[in-house]
Amino acid sequence: EWVPAEHLGKMNGFTGANGIAHNRRRNTNTSPAGLWALGTAFGNAEKPNEIRMSWRDITPNSDWVCDANSIYFNTWQERDDPNLSSGWDYGDVEHLEDYVTQYAYAVVIEYNTPPYTIPDRGCAIFLHCSRGATGGCIGLSETDMLDTLLWLDPVRNPHILITGYQKG
Repeated sequence: EWVPAEHLGKMNGFTGANGIAHNRRRNTNTSPAGLWALGTAFGNAEKPNEIRMSWRDITPNSDWVCDANSIYFNTWQERDDPNLSSGWDYGDVEHLEDYVTQYAYAVVIEYNTPPYTIPDRGCAIFLHCSRGATGGCIGLSETDMLDTLLWLDPVRNPHILITGYQKG
C-alpha cells in the first residue's frame, strides 16, 4: 500500500549533476531512474533513537567497494574484517568516513546491488544529505534527510521512485 508522506511537507532534493538516466552508466553523474528499495541506514552522525531502519555506524575502516573485479563489488566492507576471503582496490572505493557532511545521515538505495550487479552501471547510490547536485545519489538537506529517516519504517518495505530525464 502506497502512503504519501504529506506530513513531511515539500522538500527540495538533488539528483546527479547530469540528471536522471534510464540506463545509468558509471561516472556519468546521473541518478538511476526506477523504483528502488531502501536498505540500511547509516551515518557519521550519532544514530537518533527514533530511527526504525537498520543502522550502521561509519568507522575509519568503512569502505563502499566500487572495484568491479572484487567479489565485494557494491557492498559495504570493513577493511579490518578478518573474515574477508579477499580484498579490493582501495583506490576504487567510497571511503565513507571521508564524507562527513554528506553521510551524516544516509540510506542505501538498492540500485545494482548483489546478487544482481553489473559493474558498468555504477555503485554507491544513496539517499543522503546534500546542498546541491550529486554524483548519482539523491540528496536532501540534512533536516529533510533526518525527517525522512525518522518516517521510514522497514515493516512497510520502503522504496524510492526516481523519475525524470538526463540533461542534454
